[in-house]
Amino acid sequence: MRYLFLTFIFVICTARPSVSETYEQLFAALNLEEIVSVIRQEGMEEAEATSEIYLKNIKQDNFRSSINELYSIELMQSKITAGLRAALSETDAQSALAFYQTPLGVLVSKLETTARLAISDDAVEEMAVSIAAKAMQSGDSRAKVLQKAVTDMKLTEYNLSGAFSTRFAFLSGLAEAEELGITQDQIIALIAQDNDDLRDEIDKWVLGYVFMTYKPLSDEQLTRYLDFQMSAIGEELNRALFEVFNDLSVQNAGQLGKLLAFSIQARQL
Repeated sequence: MRYLFLTFIFVICTARPSVSETYEQLFAALNLEEIVSVIRQEGMEEAEATSEIYLKNIKQDNFRSSINELYSIELMQSKITAGLRAALSETDAQSALAFYQTPLGVLVSKLETTARLAISDDAVEEMAVSIAAKAMQSGDSRAKVLQKAVTDMKLTEYNLSGAFSTRFAFLSGLAEAEELGITQDQIIALIAQDNDDLRDEIDKWVLGYVFMTYKPLSDEQLTRYLDFQMSAIGEELNRALFEVFNDLSVQNAGQLGKLLAFSIQARQL
């Protein structure tokens, strides 16, 4: 992750923003505002679908209002920015920002954002996963390179850990509705029973995403970017981003479970 190290030094030494500006500029350079919009849309859709299961005959006006507040763009942006400050040192944030201000950094940030927006569509996701799987089966060299990068960067493990934590938070919140009779042991069992299937699903999704995302890059550009990703700064940035977004996901899932539990209990009053 020391790509264009001399450029890093030049940028840092000649135009060093304040601590606050660094994190805000990194937020912007990573196009996280657009990612937050996707998270809001997906969260609202998931909350609506979940409410149809648990709140079939319950008036949902208050629930919908609470969900709208929970997935407030301003609130999520604030949490993410604060999370980055806590999870990523100023020095690492400066170095990461310097990379994402280079032509390659600007390009990959746009590609990653565009792909994340696109893959939120089920049809696009299915197509991306299928194309990547076929590429691996045919021995495609780029697919092999990306699969190795996914493994080395522990992207499946990061996502799997986040998925488990999110599910646990949601079910724990939902368990506050006593009439559902959900116990802690049941929650653990539910999460553990599909571990292998979930890991396989995530692994395929991640490969599908990266294979689609970086297709426009030349081999030389991809090599330089992966060098950046797997360097010390890249590892720290990825760790911080996963930590921040997983924390946000866990908080939102737990709150969603609690809101559903409250609505279920309220109908008895």
